[in-house]
Amino acid sequence: MRRLLFLAGSLLLLAAATPAARAQWATQTIQLRPGWNAVYLEVEPEPRECDAVLAGLPVETVWRWNRRVSSVQFIQDPNQLIQEPEAWLTWISPNHPLAGNSSLFIMEGGLPYLIKSTNAATVPWNVRGRPVQRKIDWLGDSFNLVGFPLPATGANTFQNFFAGAAGLAGSAIYRMNTAGIWAQVINPSTTTMTQGESFWVRAVGLPTFQGPVAVQVARRGGIDFGRTLTEQTFRIQNNSTNARSVTVRQLVSENPPAGVQPPVAGVVPLSYWQNNFGTPQVGWANFPSQL
Repeated sequence: MRRLLFLAGSLLLLAAATPAARAQWATQTIQLRPGWNAVYLEVEPEPRECDAVLAGLPVETVWRWNRRVSSVQFIQDPNQLIQEPEAWLTWISPNHPLAGNSSLFIMEGGLPYLIKSTNAATVPWNVRGRPVQRKIDWLGDSFNLVGFPLPATGANTFQNFFAGAAGLAGSAIYRMNTAGIWAQVINPSTTTMTQGESFWVRAVGLPTFQGPVAVQVARRGGIDFGRTLTEQTFRIQNNSTNARSVTVRQLVSENPPAGVQPPVAGVVPLSYWQNNFGTPQVGWANFPSQL
């Protein structure tokens, strides 16, 4: 029996010596507008090769920021990216005459990308993979292209999201508009963030901010019990200036992509440890629909 232990602000998961328990599968849907799109992948695609991930999509190029230890020259029009090729890794469609110049070959979760679509209308891009938790490696005193895992609904405003974040609160933010041009967020107090979106934000100093609520796990790929591992711990940290209510739920996994082994065996049985010293509620309990 796999179990979940809650203790002093951390969650400790335990599992018996059973076959490897894989991270759950999920599908992220991103709407690709005609022209340029600034996206953020919340899942690790499977397979990860660009040619496979983008097969059948009207995508001409994909750009991934190649972080350097120097300040970034902000470019408002993404069509001018070619002027700074050393700052980007690029995938070019195999049908393009310049396909041989590609320097980006896999797409990874937890990272922002710029994608140029050749379609005349918006098309959905369904990416199936494992949710990942990747730490942002900020470049100090510079613009940073970033994205964050966000809920599909009820997202924060930019101001609330970065409230209390040292080096980021009140900084200049640029998001891509429908014309494919970077435009500054003029009213961050009323402008809401969008799931699956990346944007430029100016960092002052060297921030450590990973979101108003940060989840720390032992592995970037999430909680994976493996074949012999019996315990897993993750911590939830409130980085905002306000008190927050956090809910932990167990979600049902989707089926893995075709050809991926092993298949999903079913819902993982979980329990958690209660340490409530004000009542007799100390000991193991079945994991409810939500905590």
